[in-house]
Amino acid sequence: MFNIAEKHAQDIASEQATKKTSEVIDQNINEIKNKSTSKPLLPSRPSLPARNNDIKIPRRPTSHNNPFSENGLSKGIPPDARTRYETIYDANKDDNDYIDGAVVKAIYLRSRLDNKTLFKIWNHLDTDEDGRLSKNEFCAGMFLIDERLKGHPVPNELPNGLLE
Repeated sequence: MFNIAEKHAQDIASEQATKKTSEVIDQNINEIKNKSTSKPLLPSRPSLPARNNDIKIPRRPTSHNNPFSENGLSKGIPPDARTRYETIYDANKDDNDYIDGAVVKAIYLRSRLDNKTLFKIWNHLDTDEDGRLSKNEFCAGMFLIDERLKGHPVPNELPNGLLE
């Protein structure tokens, strides 16, 4: 009989502890919900000065220096740039005076342009789809890469004069 009384007392104590724990948790949740969140958690930034809308900044014209405009690319590759490109070409060409696609890839990847841009440039150049580039094709590709690195877009079509 003593064991039954002990067990009953333990059950009552356990129920009371569970009830008390539940009450404390509910109380803590209510306190958190009721706390004022009007204070910012992060310190506020100082306010910016008022904008002066009277200042007029002229836009820089872009047509005069865009090599991909109608007059820019069709002028061809500048002679000093062509000399640099031909030096690279001569150092890497095969016995048939072509550079294999794998070699071109290694050279063009040094520009760190994304693959999509290099893919577009390659498609402009390797029109015969032989997987290799001639001297003019290679130089045109190098020129397009240099111009892209200067911030100019790769054109959708190459002017005829660029590959000559």
